[in-house]
Amino acid sequence: MIAKSKMLGYKYEEVTEEESEDGFKQKVVIKEGVPDTTAQIFWLKNRKPAEWRDKQEINHSGETTHYIKTQTDLSKLSVEELKEIETILSKAADTE
Repeated sequence: MIAKSKMLGYKYEEVTEEESEDGFKQKVVIKEGVPDTTAQIFWLKNRKPAEWRDKQEINHSGETTHYIKTQTDLSKLSVEELKEIETILSKAADTE
């Protein structure tokens, strides 16, 4: 019940004694505990984890296709540039 009251907020009485001319008097003050957003977050995560969890799972089904557009003539590239392109393409092929 404490967690629920912390989540929604709560009221409580605070009793203090004050000295006056007649002696001691009790003073009752009603105070309010504000709702705790952290408690609200945990409540949501525990009650509806599919909707409120931190980690979202996304399943992808299907193919990915890589298209390479070239606007330059590859014959104009140097050997080093061609080797660099080959390395990039082989790494991309390894991850598939």
